[in-house]
Amino acid sequence: MPPPPDHEHYQGGGENPTLASVVLQTKAYKNPYDSHKAMEDVQGVLAGAGLAHVEAFNAIYLELTGCILYALDHRDDPINKDLKFDDEAAVRRTIGIFADQYLRQLRFHARGRSDLVDAPWQWLFYSDEAKRAPKGMQFLMGMGSHILYDLPWALAISEVDESYHEDYTKTIGILIARTAGKLASDYIPGPAFLRRPSKSAVLTMVALWREMAWRYGEKLQKAGKLPVAEYGEKVRRIKEEVTYLSELNAQAALKLGRHALGGVTQSDEGLAA
Repeated sequence: MPPPPDHEHYQGGGENPTLASVVLQTKAYKNPYDSHKAMEDVQGVLAGAGLAHVEAFNAIYLELTGCILYALDHRDDPINKDLKFDDEAAVRRTIGIFADQYLRQLRFHARGRSDLVDAPWQWLFYSDEAKRAPKGMQFLMGMGSHILYDLPWALAISEVDESYHEDYTKTIGILIARTAGKLASDYIPGPAFLRRPSKSAVLTMVALWREMAWRYGEKLQKAGKLPVAEYGEKVRRIKEEVTYLSELNAQAALKLGRHALGGVTQSDEGLAA
């Protein structure tokens, strides 16, 4: 989806793009159109950066972000009848900040600073087991880290309040369900009769993550009103909690990939072929 003319800040990764040329152009892409275009270009360079196993997450997140932008820019399309946002400016602002939390991890990787990649993302980026996991599990690892760890910070930075919650539920609810329905056959392994309950379980889990992220976003905003002496300790505790939850999800996704879906990994499929 090309951005409107007044949003053309991201100029592309060049004639022979690399992850570095795509994600290191600016310090941050807070504009959602820039973030969407950057993620589109990222999809083609992840393998060259040693992150082929992040492609599943990036592809689905790219699709999801595109759906949100389309809903914002095409209000009268019948497909968007259940996606009328009360505060479109807040939606644009928040999804731009949210997407950049993920691109920030890629910037650290592109700079060769894997030590700065946040712990929840370390599981997906650098775990050997994640590299062999089914694509559906790779997506769950990425989306779990992104919602449980990144989203609270995005909500706090965007400074949204309770009035935003309905729009929030639509973006991290209706649109994820729509995206999951469209892409389930590509990313959830196994026959169709197994994919349906698997998709339902994923959507239930995402709904739980969404509300947890909202509560932590509220906590971060409240922390910002504390005296300086108390602020640092409060934020540290919140970061520890969301890191723990995100890492727990990553471990669960890997376990699910090993057992609930028969333990088939991408390397196993390659050997079978």
